[in-house]
Amino acid sequence: MSITNKFLSTSLIFACLLCFFALFTGCGENYSFKDVQNKYNSMVKSYTKIFNGGSIDINYSTELDALINDAKNVEFHKLSNSTNDSYAIFEPTLKSTFESISFYINISPNLAEDETLPQNELNDLYNKLTDLENKISALNQSKNLLENLALTGGNTQNWVKDYQNAFYNAIISANQFAKDFLTFYEENLFSESLVDGRISSAGVQLHVVKNLADMADIFTTFTLSQIKDNTEITSISLVNKALDNFLEVKNILTSSSFLGILSGNLTSAENQMIEDYNRVLSYEPLYERNKSLAYELKDNYFNTLLVDNKTYEQQVWHNKVNEFLNTDYETNFAYYNALTDSIINWNNS
Repeated sequence: MSITNKFLSTSLIFACLLCFFALFTGCGENYSFKDVQNKYNSMVKSYTKIFNGGSIDINYSTELDALINDAKNVEFHKLSNSTNDSYAIFEPTLKSTFESISFYINISPNLAEDETLPQNELNDLYNKLTDLENKISALNQSKNLLENLALTGGNTQNWVKDYQNAFYNAIISANQFAKDFLTFYEENLFSESLVDGRISSAGVQLHVVKNLADMADIFTTFTLSQIKDNTEITSISLVNKALDNFLEVKNILTSSSFLGILSGNLTSAENQMIEDYNRVLSYEPLYERNKSLAYELKDNYFNTLLVDNKTYEQQVWHNKVNEFLNTDYETNFAYYNALTDSIINWNNS
């Protein structure tokens, strides 16, 4: 073999090895934080019947909307957007997750010249956003099909489950992106001004937003995954209630008065916020430990749900997960509910 051919062969092998390693190391095109923002905003603008102002607000045809509003038609009624309806298990959950994403997605990072954002995490965010966009596209296609069937008098009952499955897949993807995005924001872009004896406006913002995304993910993982096929749903999701609370304080959290609270005098209303916020912070370590354990046990928990004669170990798994869902999850909601109430009271004082 000539020297030239040997060189070409070696170069080809080296190029192939680079491609091989790229698949496993996430190499390839590198994305900036601006790329992530642009892709997100492009997705939101592309699906105008699903998003409204960056938030989930699904616009159905008149015919399909009539089916959804019929409380007797259970499978369609699950598509309701009413946070006061126990059967509204899909749209409020997806809306909660997107509210948490959109709160920070369009911030302008205030970075010093020597600060750089971790490239592998940006690439991962972009790839997860690509998956989310694909899931939203599938949701939109399934929605269009269902609307066409409703318009032409087709058998919508046979296709509503497909739409619900597309909805569920979009929620899972949105939850994963929200979780990673908020972690990225907290570790790389978040900053706060701390003054002893005063509230941290940035800290309260972050905790309220993260909690909304967290509650949606927990509900999806442990409850929605089990009840989405049920014909009877007995109670309103805590996510629906948390979403209502968040929407009540969303504008307050971004108001100039709240962001500039340290420039004013300490008031009794702020003291109540501090007390409720400190309760959230104090409970957080225990809550996070029990949540992590519940996630570790979830596969074992689900695999033995229908086992009548559980072993001692299986019963322990169930008790731990149920304790988290019935105690920690609800207690956490109660603490955040108190915090959002005190934020509203402060704003009205």
